[in-house]
Amino acid sequence: MHGVLVALVPLGLTAGQPGPSGSPAREKPPVVLFPAFHFTKLQATVRDQTTAPGCPRSGTFQDWFHNDRPSRFSQVCRDRLLTLRYRDDPSLPMPGRFAEQPGVTVEIMEYGTDSAPYYEALYRRLETAGYVRDRDIRVAGYDARLTPDMGGFFERTRRLIEDTYRDNGERPVHLVGHSNGPLYAQYLLTHTSQAWRDRYIHGFTPIAGNMPGQGLMYSVMFTGQNIQDFGYPTTRQNARSSARMYQSAPSTYMSAADPAVFGDREVVIRESSTDRSYTPRDYGACSPTRGCRRPGRSPRTTSASSGSPIRGRSPTWTSTGRRVPACPRSSGPGWRTCPPARSPTPVASCGATAMVTRRTSPTTPSWPGGPCAAITSA
Repeated sequence: MHGVLVALVPLGLTAGQPGPSGSPAREKPPVVLFPAFHFTKLQATVRDQTTAPGCPRSGTFQDWFHNDRPSRFSQVCRDRLLTLRYRDDPSLPMPGRFAEQPGVTVEIMEYGTDSAPYYEALYRRLETAGYVRDRDIRVAGYDARLTPDMGGFFERTRRLIEDTYRDNGERPVHLVGHSNGPLYAQYLLTHTSQAWRDRYIHGFTPIAGNMPGQGLMYSVMFTGQNIQDFGYPTTRQNARSSARMYQSAPSTYMSAADPAVFGDREVVIRESSTDRSYTPRDYGACSPTRGCRRPGRSPRTTSASSGSPIRGRSPTWTSTGRRVPACPRSSGPGWRTCPPARSPTPVASCGATAMVTRRTSPTTPSWPGGPCAAITSA
């Protein structure tokens, strides 16, 4: 959080004091914050679900980083109910091919600054410079499972910026994005007209922006990762439920290290059965549903992922429906929950620091951290 505050100071966002030589105080621009990955509070409402036997049929639970609200729904239940369904129908636009599990609805909680409590220190710092929460500090929250062309994000956020502009004396709005947030801000800026941007946008500050993606997102499709503390699952059942949730989420592929940027410069997956290492360039070689084949051969990239408007290249081996075997569990006509629960090849993964490691040569990967914990089929 300290880094976020430091990044804002040179931008004049804490302005309002007299300028040099007694010049008039600069008008501070209103700020709209785009939070990091899963830093927006979500609430899931469950009514008579049958997707996850053994889990409560009805009730509510929250999903966000540092969630401190107890729930009757276990971590595995939450994962299973937040796993998206995919309909392999080319006649539908990509965003229309994804849906929640039957009986599940997911909404942003308390749309505004209360929806992103992680940034409390940022709000307080801006308040010392005269800002007021939910007047000239606003938050463009989003469902981090979805890409910015889904879930009404674009329309909702454009309206938020226009309202912020009007409610603050028609002052252009400064966008601040943290971590994955800049990808959503970038989508907005690249899908609005120059005239709109000239009128409503003061500037855009990405902080630790995940523009080219990160290698960690490849590993979580095998290991899973729990949103509450961003820790790795400690049981096989939780690892399976969490990995499947990430595999079903379009944002996973938008957020993964872009092969066009990273190539073979970092190791993202190591397969314990063969001791082979894989880089973003090998993204088509390794699948949670089929295991891994020899690295070095990558299929042609497509724009199958819903996240493709951001960078245009995305892995094509899971929720996009390309090269994915038929799934054993269906949830209504045409819908399926991918991938199958059993993974045919044990795949090992280390922690985040080991997942993104520089290769010491074109052929020899460096792999600090020692042995990795293998996740195998039951």
